[in-house]
Amino acid sequence: TFSNKLENYKIIPFYINKAINTQEVAVKEKHARNILTLCKGAHTFWAAVNRLPLSSNAVLCWKFCHVFHKLLRDGHPNVIKDSMRNKADLADMSRMWGHLSEGYGKLCSIYLKLLITKMEFHIKVSRPANKTERRPPPAPSPLPL
Repeated sequence: TFSNKLENYKIIPFYINKAINTQEVAVKEKHARNILTLCKGAHTFWAAVNRLPLSSNAVLCWKFCHVFHKLLRDGHPNVIKDSMRNKADLADMSRMWGHLSEGYGKLCSIYLKLLITKMEFHIKVSRPANKTERRPPPAPSPLPL
């Protein structure tokens, strides 16, 4: 319903700010999981992320990459196509972090390049709707009598 969508629109930025921060500790799984389950596309995610100073703090950028990677990998299929409009910004940020040789800078640059490559690949090769769907094994051939 509309009220649920409005509530998600308000709560997703809260979880993004909890997950993507400047503390040098791992992203809490509960915050990443909440982002994954609430995002049905990437519009709200990018609206919140674009307010973060990703170009001025390497830890913040690294955590963004980590959460965004989880969202691309395990999130709603719309996330990939919704995120393509930010590809140029990610490439610019990768180039900027690539000029730094210490700390997380070089790592952020490489991680951003990986995420761009991943998005481009999944746009070309669409993933199955249900990742857990498996084909049954082929029936055994009848034995000759």
